[in-house]
Amino acid sequence: MLVNAEAEMNTAFNTALKMFLPDEKDSKTVVGADRMRQIEWQKRILRDLKTSQSAWLAYRDSSCRSISDFYEDGSGEPTAVASCKLGITTARTQFLRDNFGGQK
Repeated sequence: MLVNAEAEMNTAFNTALKMFLPDEKDSKTVVGADRMRQIEWQKRILRDLKTSQSAWLAYRDSSCRSISDFYEDGSGEPTAVASCKLGITTARTQFLRDNFGGQK
């Protein structure tokens, strides 16, 4: 289940990135200073999406490590950590879909 959830999240993230990549048709409809503002806006969003994804991965891993530490090699540790990662990953996927498209 976690592998599937991570794949869905990666798809949602890549869909979000693609929304803000420069597009040839935009260069024909938006010109001059407006085009420059649009390009800068797209660059900022792409930068911020990538930064937030890196920070999110660190957050997820750190949060689920604390679950691992709590169970400290007990028999429930693998299930608890997987559940932690699944829940946080599912929430991230929904956030990306809600805010940047790629609804399922």
